[in-house]
Amino acid sequence: MVAGAAGPLTNIFLGAGFLGILIALYPMASTVYLAFLLFFLFKIAASVNLILAIFNMIPVMPLD
Repeated sequence: MVAGAAGPLTNIFLGAGFLGILIALYPMASTVYLAFLLFFLFKIAASVNLILAIFNMIPVMPLD
């Protein structure tokens, strides 16, 4: 039971970490081109990880 929570928890922690980076990059994203690219990359990474966390919590037998 506890091992089944490792996947969603990992995705939640990664998503939260990427969101933290997004908050740090936000002030520079409109002025520095590289910061905008990194902001876009981390925004996608955070979205994917948070969506995967939700998808990993679906209790369907073949997916468990």
